[in-house]
Amino acid sequence: MRRALRLESNVHRISAPGTERAVLMRDRWGPERGSMVALEADENETRVLIAFVYQQDSTTPELEIASFNGPKSHVIVGSAAAVESLGAILWRSRIEYTMLNVVTFKEPKIPIETCSRSGMWSVPTAKLIADHTCTPVYVGDTVERIETDLGQATWIEAGSNSSITDYEDEFWTQPNVPDHTDAYAEDKFDLLDGVYPAPITAYNVPSKLVAMAGWIAPKDARTRIVLHMHWHGQTLPILFRGLPSAKHAGRIKDATW
Repeated sequence: MRRALRLESNVHRISAPGTERAVLMRDRWGPERGSMVALEADENETRVLIAFVYQQDSTTPELEIASFNGPKSHVIVGSAAAVESLGAILWRSRIEYTMLNVVTFKEPKIPIETCSRSGMWSVPTAKLIADHTCTPVYVGDTVERIETDLGQATWIEAGSNSSITDYEDEFWTQPNVPDHTDAYAEDKFDLLDGVYPAPITAYNVPSKLVAMAGWIAPKDARTRIVLHMHWHGQTLPILFRGLPSAKHAGRIKDATW
């Protein structure tokens, strides 16, 4: 008679405090974490490769097949040294393979604000990422924390079809306005003025580039610049190099962007 554990028992088996499968592997596995490599080879070829590695160095811990995914798909596991030796052999062969690297978490070098209620993470962990996947997203809390830390700032959003800068306005306690009163010469381009359509129109920028730039309306008091990286860098020169002087107005071509 076939039997199976109840769902509740299975969940307890892999997630009960102190006995989680990942925790046990981390704490009880030992210093040798091992490595894995996925092969596009049949079972016979896979076993021949394992035997060949052992023949080259009999002191190397033996490799083994961890997963029989299909007739020509297998995963080999073993010590890091043994898998490295196998990799050297595979590199000279015609067999397709993929080294399955372990995910490594490190302390970020720049501040990273997650859309969580409790604040940013000092060091991301597997548990934090798993919990974050199952909890609500607190965009407002995150924007308020950034405003508290940085004050008035120009927001740059990089991504494809991004929309965060379109609805974070209401979270600001005060508008983000330019904090300088310096007078600019006629032939200079002010980056802060670049968020308004007028200066862009004055320079006769190709209409398709103006449409892609995503400039906000003059009525918006905040300075907000939106970058979309899938535009192949066409808008980046506006932000980091500015526009040419006024005497060159009307001469901007697609190739110069």
